[in-house]
Amino acid sequence: MNRLSHWPCVWLLLLSLVIGWTRYHYLHFPLTNDPACFAVIANEMLHGKRLYVDVFDHKPPGVYLVDAIAEKLIGYGDWEIWLLGTTAAVSTLFALYWAGAGLWGCVFWTVIQADAYMQANEPFVEVWLALLAVLGYGAATRKRYWLTGAIVVAGCLFKPSFIIIGGAYVACALAI
Repeated sequence: MNRLSHWPCVWLLLLSLVIGWTRYHYLHFPLTNDPACFAVIANEMLHGKRLYVDVFDHKPPGVYLVDAIAEKLIGYGDWEIWLLGTTAAVSTLFALYWAGAGLWGCVFWTVIQADAYMQANEPFVEVWLALLAVLGYGAATRKRYWLTGAIVVAGCLFKPSFIIIGGAYVACALAI
């Protein structure tokens, strides 16, 4: 076994710690409309309210499901938001490595993943779409079409326009 084969895992774990640390600085940061709305609606759903009947927003149910899971795990409030952002960013980090971005691509992601000017410090729908887009690319380039399709369906639970990215995956897979 190669003695250096464990180093990418060590680097990915270190980068994961950096992501958690950078997002800790936004722990009590005031939220914008969308992440606050997602958290409130998820909280209401956990207390028996029905989505689109008792509580309403125009987004598909995926984002509320993810927020509800985070609230069940860690509670309602600032730590829920931290968990969502950190989970999305760390998952995207590992997905980037799996999709072939290499360690330098992962370092770049770690640097930009919580940029406040891009509003990347908050768990908007797009953080989940970025994760799914990277996973879908990795699956499409490996010709795992069933996985690519499942990822596109999951993306549509967050934003219906994700189907366009599914078309890009098909074109990418056919070109390879």
